[in-house]
Amino acid sequence: MRGIYASLWTPLAILHLFLLVPCIFFWGAIEGMLFTCFSLALVSIYAGLGILLVDGFPFGNAFKPHVVAGMPMIYLAAAIPILFFAAIQWLVFNSSLLVLVAAIVLSLLGYAMARFSLGRLEKTVHVNLTQLGFIPTEMFRELE
Repeated sequence: MRGIYASLWTPLAILHLFLLVPCIFFWGAIEGMLFTCFSLALVSIYAGLGILLVDGFPFGNAFKPHVVAGMPMIYLAAAIPILFFAAIQWLVFNSSLLVLVAAIVLSLLGYAMARFSLGRLEKTVHVNLTQLGFIPTEMFRELE
């Protein structure tokens, strides 16, 4: 399950490493690193929220029609926290200490969101595999 989270988080984290140099160049070392840490914390939250959209065994089920119909509303609803965090970023970036505190708080929130969403995904995958006729303890019987 952590591989799914890592596949969402890692490309964005690598992108932030490439953004670190221009941020340091334009804003200085402290502000550039704080901005990168703040952005990585937000990416962690968004990756956790993205996992909540995975229903059951990844790539094992077709989209359900009621979920496909609701996707525009989900994307619109996702804009609300994005705007909220953008407002926080605009307010907080006047003080380096506030940015550091906000990055730590958002990192802890991202960790909690990842734990919750991965736990939920594990349960739904277990239920999905049981519905498909696989008992998870029997999946790897040949390897034993």
